[in-house]
Amino acid sequence: MATPILSLAFSVLTITFTISSPTRPDLLIPQTAILASTAVSFSTSGQLPDPWDSTWALMMAVWLSHSTSILWIEDWHFWKEVNPSPKNEPISIWKIWNNPRLISTPLQVIKPASTQSLLTFTTYRLAKAAAYLFIYIFILPLTFSPSILRVQLDDFSAVHTTYFRRINQVTYHETLIRIIWTFLWALGPYLTLETAHALFSILFVVVLRTDEPEEWPPLFGSISEAYNLRRFWGVFWHRLIARPYSNFGRIVGKRMFGGKTKGLVVAFVVFGLSGLAHAATAWLFGDNHWKLDILWFLECFVGGAVEAVVLGLMRRAFMVIGQEQLWLAIKRSAVARLLGYCWVFLFFFWSVPKWQYPETALCDTG
Repeated sequence: MATPILSLAFSVLTITFTISSPTRPDLLIPQTAILASTAVSFSTSGQLPDPWDSTWALMMAVWLSHSTSILWIEDWHFWKEVNPSPKNEPISIWKIWNNPRLISTPLQVIKPASTQSLLTFTTYRLAKAAAYLFIYIFILPLTFSPSILRVQLDDFSAVHTTYFRRINQVTYHETLIRIIWTFLWALGPYLTLETAHALFSILFVVVLRTDEPEEWPPLFGSISEAYNLRRFWGVFWHRLIARPYSNFGRIVGKRMFGGKTKGLVVAFVVFGLSGLAHAATAWLFGDNHWKLDILWFLECFVGGAVEAVVLGLMRRAFMVIGQEQLWLAIKRSAVARLLGYCWVFLFFFWSVPKWQYPETALCDTG
């Protein structure tokens, strides 16, 4: 159990000493050390208890992308602007390693909210962690308990990955399982990540006193804002990987289109790298269907791109007839939001079982 933690610690110390240098050092050696130690931490994450083993593995992918982005892409002297005092500089540098959103730095896009008292902060975060752990450990397993919903291995067979093409054959039982899975794929990561985030925030804010409460804003946004696919990923879902992956996407975009960075290319890289990170984790834990992770994230990219094109064409059509204000009113209406929620639900209802069912069947047979 110590190997993944110690390997990460070595990686963190490496980047800390590297960016502490007053002059820009040769980055190849520290990058190699970070890559090797992160690979060890990733490959040994199975030593940790479930579900933190797979969560740890995914976080190693986040850490590798974040550290690489800091060393090679970001202006990695920005921490001196946060705490210019030499007394505070070591803490400022140390805090970079677990800060992929670059909170409380000049490079942060969205500034943190107003501060809370330590008592309020600690009470809320402890209650949140306890509630989410209780739901994850005791409530979620009840979903498929025999007394509530009897589930068999055949419910996740290949034939059930399709739905609309065999609409005349589907059953109420199959539809109910599919609806549950439409939400369950997101609820599990939401609970585990928010729990870990709450506990780590207490560690760094209350115990170690290296951070301020406002430096630990919530990972996720409000689900009420997820009324289209792009807002689901860009507003509701966590943004841990958004900045480093977007940095890589901008580099790819500039290589492809010269000085111009295409948003579509950036989004493709973000979803592609997300798929690769999840696929690597699935492969590590013996999932033979790891390629489906890549495919599903690319489907999400395509869904968001189609959504943007359709909405853009509709807006242009209203502009042609001189009714742009009417279009804006329609977009802001409750009916439009309701239709948006239905679209997001139907997309996940269609796509998630194609991604999750083969893995679920494999786990059950294992």
